[in-house]
Amino acid sequence: MIDDNSKVWINTNVVSPIFWILGDRATCIYWYSAPTSGFVRLTQDRLRWAPTYDETGKSPIVDFSPSSIPVLHSDARLTFVVDHNYVGTGSSGVGVVEDSKSQKMVGGYHEGTDIAVIDLANYDRSYLPARNPSRIEYDDGLASYSGMRLLAAGMGKQDKADLLDSVEEYGYDFDPDTLDHLVKAVDSFDVAAQFAVKAIYGDSTP
Repeated sequence: MIDDNSKVWINTNVVSPIFWILGDRATCIYWYSAPTSGFVRLTQDRLRWAPTYDETGKSPIVDFSPSSIPVLHSDARLTFVVDHNYVGTGSSGVGVVEDSKSQKMVGGYHEGTDIAVIDLANYDRSYLPARNPSRIEYDDGLASYSGMRLLAAGMGKQDKADLLDSVEEYGYDFDPDTLDHLVKAVDSFDVAAQFAVKAIYGDSTP
């Protein structure tokens, strides 16, 4: 999802799996590490995730309203990323249900009415729809503004002032070699995680 030219805003002091990204597009990311691919159900102002189709309506594990995210502007795009390592016999990609209808994921991506969904295990960024040229400048500005709000979340007035005065000190520019090293390290961890999940869940999804 993130390349050498991407800019990311993340506040690790905020207990929430969200961050802002400016890359192929500007979007607020809600990241969920799932034990299996599962299903995402999108309704009006609601997102639910569960291991099975029926559970998304009855007993979802993830259930929230985008309006509850303080740094998500009403005109901004929310992207829900399902990061799953489960690769068992019969395993399939993330299922998406919107307006009570099953949606087709293309390249591990679904562009919903208000929320986009990414199946990270099957994601191919080349399938992303082209950005609207007339919105690029606005979206980029929105990402910068919202990203700074996220960085300042939970800070007092003085801490916010110090952040604005020296914001460059809070950032880090990963060169391509370092980023590649980190990606390989994460990939190695993912392989180990797949073995662990397979041992817990067996050869088929729950």
